[in-house]
Amino acid sequence: MFPYSDRPDAYWTGYFSARANNKEYIRRASHNFHASNQLYAIKMLDQSLTKEEEQAILNVNYDMLDKIGIVQHHDAVTGTGKQAVADDYSFKLYTGMVENNKEYSKMIAENV
Repeated sequence: MFPYSDRPDAYWTGYFSARANNKEYIRRASHNFHASNQLYAIKMLDQSLTKEEEQAILNVNYDMLDKIGIVQHHDAVTGTGKQAVADDYSFKLYTGMVENNKEYSKMIAENV
């Protein structure tokens, strides 16, 4: 199967070594998601939360979960996708982590 070529002199190689930075970014985003998810779960047990606060937590959690799921696609996690696709995956992770970290940082500040 490998190396796969989709046009002359253009091979899809580096299955394990391609885009190491993207793979690290996926790992960091996953760690960020799991850490924030634990704090969100504890916060959701708080009976004094308003519906708006609950919805804000759920929105960022679902959004981050969706983006983490997207980057589990075989082209993202292996690094075999085209550069534009890899850039899109990174951008999705970036926007997901920015929004997630707003809520996550707020909760950390409340608990310190």
